[in-house]
Amino acid sequence: MKSSAVFIAVVLFAGLCSQISGQNTNKPSKCCFSYLEKRIPLKMLSNFERTRSDCTRPGIVFITRKGHLVCADPKQKWVKDSVDHLNNILHFPVPLVLSKGCPH
Repeated sequence: MKSSAVFIAVVLFAGLCSQISGQNTNKPSKCCFSYLEKRIPLKMLSNFERTRSDCTRPGIVFITRKGHLVCADPKQKWVKDSVDHLNNILHFPVPLVLSKGCPH
């Protein structure tokens, strides 16, 4: 009797968990509802991501060095320039320069 009650509880719990995770998979992780108007200095930015296509407004979410998330309008020139700068830093590693003292 106890084992059947435990089995029913486990099945109900598993069904509840699958409904919760299924509901969240179709929603965007981050959306922008307003944009920051002023330019953020490049030295304060560490990364960025684009909002998903199912957001009501397109946006670039900048991640600052302190971990703050800031929405910006992807049509603004400063936003495009900042994205290009971060792409160059994040996706193209700096080549290693070997000193003369390193073994070959």
